[in-house]
Amino acid sequence: MLFLGNLKTCKLLVHNFKTLTGIAILSFVLVSCGYRFGEAPIPCQYATISVPYIINDSDGYLTQSVIRAISERQGPRYSQCTGDLILKVEIIDLCEENIGFRYDRNRKNKLTRTIIPTEGRAIAIVEVELIDALRSATILGPVRITETLDYDHDYYESRGGVNVLSLGQVTDYESARDAVQRPLYRCLANKIIEYVYESW
Repeated sequence: MLFLGNLKTCKLLVHNFKTLTGIAILSFVLVSCGYRFGEAPIPCQYATISVPYIINDSDGYLTQSVIRAISERQGPRYSQCTGDLILKVEIIDLCEENIGFRYDRNRKNKLTRTIIPTEGRAIAIVEVELIDALRSATILGPVRITETLDYDHDYYESRGGVNVLSLGQVTDYESARDAVQRPLYRCLANKIIEYVYESW
């Protein structure tokens, strides 16, 4: 009986050793291919990724932000023009809407019945497509991704009741709208890369 008990124990130890060895080998293979636990990275047969100039990106900042977001992630490294993958992005719409308001004041600093906007929301919509460069085949998408960012501003009116924006003058409203575009694009770039990595 003692011999049989020792034999069972040995078999159990051998089984556990094989299981642990298999897990260790699998973990090594996954890590060597660029896999990280908690992420869903691009398969390891793709070593590089290219990002053509994003359509309708007039100042190039969204293109720059997407490339930076790729460089900060584990997986395929950025290649200027010879990537195994091609990340194609097009800006479909860039707009804003008013989401906060207040009552205006007259020359005597008294409240009037006129309501003016004080808070805006910038909205960017892009279409994203991931292409296998060798096969010229679409792997992901095309899909539309939206990002929004809220901002505060002041809204000025001239004494004649004509919005000064219509006169071509720069106001706090216009400055705020322009200032929000870069952080909006950074958030959008991160969202695009999250989609690419987590869709596998």
